[in-house]
Amino acid sequence: FSYMETSGNAQNDSIICEGDTVMITASGGGTYLWSTGAITEKITVFPIANTTYTVTVIGANGCSSTKSTTIAVKPLPIAAVTPEFETICTGESTTLTASGGTSYIWSTGAVTPSIVVSPTATTTYIVSVSNADGCIDTASVLVEVFPGVTSSAVITEPTTCVSNDGAINITILTGVPNFTYNWSTPNGSGLVNGLEDQTGLSVGTYYV
Repeated sequence: FSYMETSGNAQNDSIICEGDTVMITASGGGTYLWSTGAITEKITVFPIANTTYTVTVIGANGCSSTKSTTIAVKPLPIAAVTPEFETICTGESTTLTASGGTSYIWSTGAVTPSIVVSPTATTTYIVSVSNADGCIDTASVLVEVFPGVTSSAVITEPTTCVSNDGAINITILTGVPNFTYNWSTPNGSGLVNGLEDQTGLSVGTYYV
């Protein structure tokens, strides 16, 4: 018998990975009868488990010989990536970790289980995971990138050093709603935390 397959660690060795096919070629006769019912010299099979195939070869003189061969089917790894889905803001990075095999190849070219990525736009990362038998499974993760928040402010100064009539009016320039506002001040007064705009402020330094 000879075999044609490109599956697993070695090609054409009668060992394939789950989901692959193999072509088996018999020789030595004029007619062939396979256990699959095929009557050709070559058969292409798609076994889902270790399977033995038998062929009876009949020569021109009517003599026959029967031989068998077993195709071994190796399981695929179960590729996974954590997190399964990720969201970051522009300028941030995140770590993606693959598991399920013995070697890894990412769409970025990295060959480590974990990679750190800093995409500038929403990106899908794919990893090919191989096991000890050379069988391959793939997994992917979508990293969604939200634009960072930028803002401008219009500031109204208090009329006197002791008055509480100052104001800050915030305008959001970029970012994805809904927004929350966390204000603080080390030396001012009049803040109402959670509001976009502030009024009734004293002289001081304010952060948002």
